[in-house]
This record gives sequence, C-alpha cells and structure tokens, in this order.
Amino acid sequence: MVLGSLGAFLVLEARGHAEARDAKPLARLARVLSERSARPAGAVTAALRACGTNLAPQGPRTGMAG
Repeated sequence: MVLGSLGAFLVLEARGHAEARDAKPLARLARVLSERSARPAGAVTAALRACGTNLAPQGPRTGMAG
C-alpha cells in the first residue's frame, strides 16, 4: 500500500432504484450539461476532424524521439 494514495467511486442511479434499496442520497444533481445530444448532421465528423488536427505532431520530424 502506498501511503497517501486515495481512490473514489461515484455512483449515479435513478431515484426509484436507490429508494428500492433504501439508500440515502449524499448529493443531488442540479443540472446536466452535455454537448453530446441533439447534434446537427455532420457535427460528429467535424468534431473528430478537429481532434485529429489538434493532435497532429507539431514541428519538423527529425527521426529521433524526443
């Protein structure tokens, strides 16, 4: 065991499921924001192309790992 290490898990579940197992809520989500819903046609392709452009190597290739 590494002293000072920590792990945590977040479990999100429907209210009905939690109530059925008598779980007490520790927090409540006020709202959820996402860019992954209601996208216009072609938006996913454009986003993936932008990711590829942003991840492309920058500068000249020298043949050496650096």
